[in-house]
Amino acid sequence: MDLANAKLGTLLSVELIAEWLRGLHRIGVIPRVFPASSGGGGGGGAATVTLISLDVEMVTSGAAPVTQLRLSGTVEPEGSTLVLPLDTRVRVTPELRPGVNPLTGAAVLGFRYDGVAIPPAPPLSGAMVDDLFTSGPAALMLANLTLPLLDGLIDAAGTVFFPDVANPPPAAGLWATAVTLMPGAGALATVDALGIFVDLPGGDASLTEATSHLPRLTEFGIVYSKAFLDTRFETASPKGEQINGAEITEFVMEMGETELRVTGKAVKDNATISFSGPIEAELLRGSTVFRVDASGIDVNVDVPWWTDVLFFFTGPVGFLTFGLTRYLGATIVKAVIEQELSDILADIDAAPAQVRGSISDDLTNGMSVLARALSSLGSVGVLRAATTPERSRIAGGSIAVFAQAFVNPISADLDAGTFSSHANRLVELQLTNERWFTTSELARIVNLGLITVPGYHAVSPHVRGGRPVRGYMQDSPDLSTADNLLSRFGN
Repeated sequence: MDLANAKLGTLLSVELIAEWLRGLHRIGVIPRVFPASSGGGGGGGAATVTLISLDVEMVTSGAAPVTQLRLSGTVEPEGSTLVLPLDTRVRVTPELRPGVNPLTGAAVLGFRYDGVAIPPAPPLSGAMVDDLFTSGPAALMLANLTLPLLDGLIDAAGTVFFPDVANPPPAAGLWATAVTLMPGAGALATVDALGIFVDLPGGDASLTEATSHLPRLTEFGIVYSKAFLDTRFETASPKGEQINGAEITEFVMEMGETELRVTGKAVKDNATISFSGPIEAELLRGSTVFRVDASGIDVNVDVPWWTDVLFFFTGPVGFLTFGLTRYLGATIVKAVIEQELSDILADIDAAPAQVRGSISDDLTNGMSVLARALSSLGSVGVLRAATTPERSRIAGGSIAVFAQAFVNPISADLDAGTFSSHANRLVELQLTNERWFTTSELARIVNLGLITVPGYHAVSPHVRGGRPVRGYMQDSPDLSTADNLLSRFGN
């Protein structure tokens, strides 16, 4: 994921844009029936257009990818019994437009009409379609199709690159922004997407690489560049802090090609603990929690020479100094005697696990903020998408987090499930459309009315016996026991 100079960005699948349009059409914001000219350009009489469906697709057959809007429906010329089929495609180009306040508000994503790509069949004409998109209802449709996607990105960048509260970040309208079309790649199992990116004021947010990194069966993603992450890690360094009784004296965390890398030192009980190595991190489905694996970190404990000497002269009869006080000093010998050398050695043995565990815990907590932004997908008018975190990816020094997004209601049967013996419950369910969900997230989206699972219903989160219970799916009451979820997918 090469973001060039951009510091972070968001990815939207082209299919999600189509879902927004279908949703606006479904609720009547985009009218189903509207007046038009059957010939266009003043050469045709009045007509009535019935819009049946809309779709958006990316076309990559030319020198550069373009997005096209497909309109399907019928046209009925006034005073005629004819019902003419309408099937046409027009070019719509994504663009960033100034916000309501161009200085203090971030730019918004919109779409520009760029002419007819495939005209309708005669006797209808491309001129009629031009009329629709230059002065007719379709022009209003595009004018109102805007998405406020950059406010959260600019806020995040401002916090990282301008941490001094006495000098607030530049106004949102001053940041460099860019939008690009990113075709999907079969080898990467990615889908066609729009990328909207942010750079510092005066910078350049445009990308040189245009391949989509939005995985199949996801619609929304956020990408954080190496520059963003390294800066954030630097400002959040625990240098000088105490971790398990050890003071961190050196600490550097930065992004590697496919993992995080950490290097540092800590001092505890006159011993120096050095650590260095890779950290793997992966977003857990349905949550903002990252699974962090620090087992690859190499931890070394360097103890003073006198500890080895004292250990040599320690025997079953107890601690014998053999006059070493004159060389080591009474304070050191007294401290070692009082602590017991076996305790010192136990601390040394435990140090690697403590260091790795502390780094894992801190990083798990710190990285959650990267995934929380997946709930910030804006709305188009009254339509708001429901999102659920799906996965993450580290590549090219960048971290990307991805989510499924739903705008319009769908229906799908249950196809598979995962039962956890440790938790003693079903933890994930898969629908026949191949999508996986944690049981609580599927229940949440079902309760929003965006997913219907025939034969099953969602139970909302509640309190049972004084303890909170997460939402879950349950078979609807009937005479059969074969549809019981534990019977189908449990162990």
